[in-house]
Order: sequence, then structure tokens, then C-alpha cells
Amino acid sequence: MKTIKVYRMESPIGQSLWYTPDGTYDPVIKKIINGPAKDLPMDYDPEHWDQGIAWYSAGKTKENLAEWFTKDDAINLINAGYKLYEIEVSEYKYMPHYIIFTKRGIISQIEIPTTEIWK
Repeated sequence: MKTIKVYRMESPIGQSLWYTPDGTYDPVIKKIINGPAKDLPMDYDPEHWDQGIAWYSAGKTKENLAEWFTKDDAINLINAGYKLYEIEVSEYKYMPHYIIFTKRGIISQIEIPTTEIWK
């Protein structure tokens, strides 16, 4: 499979916006932001645990991530310790509104400034 770049807000300890690193549902996003991503339905989905492997959500493009989060959301997330990453992955699946990928499929992951998405 070819590699692609995806975009994700994540804490350095691996805490997602909806789940803890061990897979426990903990929607911290609802405490941090007020934008459209707060109301995305991210309840348990077996697709995100395919074959016992965790799959993580990300924006398909920078523009796609900007549809989820406002500039104020991004600032609030950064202030809460989250970082914006550009991640090159080789193991991924296209979902209707985002991408899911596995950690084992990460080729590279770099922190990028929020100004690359939100001016």
C-alpha cells in the first residue's frame, strides 16, 4: 500500500480526544473545545479495533482537519497540551469523513505549527 500523510491533534502521551491510550472512552474534547468536532459521534466502533489492533482517526488533509476544528479549538487544544502532527502512514483506511490508521503503520510523525492550517 502506498503511504499517505494525515493530520492529527494528539497529546504527547498518546491521549486522543475521545479515548485514553488503553482504549477507555474519555471524551476530553467536550471539556476543551466548543467547535464542530465536539459533537462528532466517536462512540465505540469495531472498525477502530479491527483484528484486535487499535486504529486512530485523523484528518485526510489539512483542509479536512480545519473542518473539524476552529482556530479557537486549536488554540485551546494546544493550551491543554495537545500537539498538531503530520503523520506519514502505510496502514490506513478511508472512512466517510476521516482516515483511520495504525501506530505500527507510522513511517514518520512530526509536529507542525497550527499556522499551517489555521491562519
